[in-house]
Amino acid sequence: MWLASASGAMAHHGIINFDLNREIEITGTVTLLRLVNPHSWLHLDVVDADGTVTKWRCELRGASVLRRSGWSADMFAAGTKVTITGAPDRFTPNTCYLGTAVFSDGRRVDRYGQLRAAAP
Repeated sequence: MWLASASGAMAHHGIINFDLNREIEITGTVTLLRLVNPHSWLHLDVVDADGTVTKWRCELRGASVLRRSGWSADMFAAGTKVTITGAPDRFTPNTCYLGTAVFSDGRRVDRYGQLRAAAP
């Protein structure tokens, strides 16, 4: 007899982990960008008003989709200052679903933003 159960599954797929009814804003310094599939991750150090450094990570789209849309690792080089707005993770502290990134020079990229025209 074959029995299947999804009740104990810990796999992540989609955006269910994130509370899309809430928006957070964090400002920090990029420490690492992991351009991987199926989801890329932006890692930041966020300094609180009292000087405490908190490590954050924000989920991005997959590397192949980001590259096709004109995103590059150079945009998020270590040491880059950025303000992120996004949805907080429901279960993992200091984790978000990146919606928008605004750089210190005023450039702005949106999660689904196409930075260059798609190839025909």
